[in-house]
Amino acid sequence: LEEPRPPISQRLQSAGYHTIASLDDGYSEFLSEKSGVHKGFSVFRHVDSLPKEKRNDVGNTELALAALRSRPPDKPFMLWIHYFGPHDPSTKHNEVQSFGSSVTDLYDHEILFADHALSPLLEELDAIGKQRPLAVFVTSDHGEYLTSTRRVHGSGLHELTTHIPLIAKIPGVSPGNSDALVSLIDIPATILRLCGVRGAAGMDGVDLRAESEQFLPAGDGLERGLLGDLAPALHHQGFLARGRVVD
Repeated sequence: LEEPRPPISQRLQSAGYHTIASLDDGYSEFLSEKSGVHKGFSVFRHVDSLPKEKRNDVGNTELALAALRSRPPDKPFMLWIHYFGPHDPSTKHNEVQSFGSSVTDLYDHEILFADHALSPLLEELDAIGKQRPLAVFVTSDHGEYLTSTRRVHGSGLHELTTHIPLIAKIPGVSPGNSDALVSLIDIPATILRLCGVRGAAGMDGVDLRAESEQFLPAGDGLERGLLGDLAPALHHQGFLARGRVVD
């Protein structure tokens, strides 16, 4: 990656954090070491190191749990785990319920398996969070546009592909929902400020916490440029701002 600015992993590692990555990029190899994504990680794990039958969301969780349980007890830590299971192509998993054979059914099945795989990790993090302050973020890089024959993304700025979930559990922030316009670029800025690490001031993202320790409210007045995932042939100079494409 030709990026002169240090990633969040390097910033946190330099501040004394034990940084862990447990990744699955499926067939893409976007998250392999040759891309440089491993920089700043004290521990870098990839499902490609597992037997073929274990290269899925459950295997990824097991890699992450092993790294968590062997981390230095006297250091703060950051864990990044990237699941690939809900991504195309659809795969059958005997561990969870099947809903049918339609595109939507198969997608729901993949999401249920991802939930099944994520559950043990969240339980482990919940136990850790009872011993020390801990923030957890669950999100996605894109959604899926479902047709009668397939599911796609990267072919346009559809609401179904750009409006993705963001679930966060942050010390001191009360539970609730927000309709604020936020972006994935806000997560690193929020994490750095939570950890008291310098560098967030020069980032494009904003701290997701308001002064009242709630998430930014709807109608906050921010005009945001949001990053969309488009295939190379569809790249253009526009960006999405509050649901409209701006040139």
